[in-house]
Amino acid sequence: MQEIHHRLRDLQGRQNPLQIIGKDIASKTKLLCLDEFHISDIGDAMIMRNLLESLFTEEVVIVTTANWRPDKLYEHGLQRARFLPTIDLIKAKMSVVNLDAGEDYRLISLEKAGVYFRGSQNEVESSVMNLFDLLSKENKHSEMIELQNRSVLTKMVSKEVIWFHFDEICDGPRGKDDYIELAKQFHTVFISRVPKFDKDKDNARRRFTWLVDEFYDRRVNLVIDSEFALTSLFTDSLGGTEKDRTESRVIEMQTARYLGEAHLP
Repeated sequence: MQEIHHRLRDLQGRQNPLQIIGKDIASKTKLLCLDEFHISDIGDAMIMRNLLESLFTEEVVIVTTANWRPDKLYEHGLQRARFLPTIDLIKAKMSVVNLDAGEDYRLISLEKAGVYFRGSQNEVESSVMNLFDLLSKENKHSEMIELQNRSVLTKMVSKEVIWFHFDEICDGPRGKDDYIELAKQFHTVFISRVPKFDKDKDNARRRFTWLVDEFYDRRVNLVIDSEFALTSLFTDSLGGTEKDRTESRVIEMQTARYLGEAHLP
C-alpha cells in the first residue's frame, strides 16, 4: 500500500488516478497474491474500494489470505462506515474460504528461539547486550541517525544491527516510511522497554503495530525486552484484530524457522 500512496502522489491532479494505477498493475500482472490482507490505516481504508474496483474491472485475479473474515476488516477503525462498501465488494467479487482448523499451530507448536526478554531493565540488560555483541561483531556505538530527515537516538548501532529504546522509535513523530527505511538497512533491530499498551499509549501501540508489520514483511529479526509478557502487552479493549495479528507475528518472529529466513531489504 505504501507504493500505491506514492503513485497517488505522483498522479496528483490527474482524473481517476486509481483507475490509472489499476490499469498499470493489470498490464504487468494477471494474478495478484496478497499474504495476510488487512486494513489498519484510514488512508488505506478510504482508497481500497476504488483500487479493488479498478483491479476487478481490469480482470486481475486476486488471491489473498487473512486472519479474519471480510466483515471483521478494519474493525473499530476511524470512519469505518465509509469502508463497509469495500467489504460488500469483496464479498460480491471474491469467494471466501474458511481454512480455520480450530487451533493456531503457529502459536502452539513453533519453537521459540529466545529473542523476547522479560524482566526489569537490571535483570535483562546484560543478556540483551550480550546478544547485541554477538550479532554485531564490528565496531558499535551510540549515535543519532537520520530517518526521513528526522534525528533518532540509538542505544547502540553497528553496520547491520541497531538498538532503540521504545520511546525513541515508537512514541514520537514516526511513520511507516521510517520503519520501511529501517527494515531496508538493518537485518536485526533491538527494542528495549516495550510497555503495556493501555489507553494513553494508543498512538505508540499503532506505531508498534506498523513497525512489526514492516519488519515481518522484510524478515527483519526483532529482539524485544519488556517487563511484561507478550500476551499481556495489549489490554483486551484495545487493538481489535490488530492486537491478534501483532501478537501472532511477534510470536512467529521468535521462532527458529523465521530467524532462519533471509532478510529481504
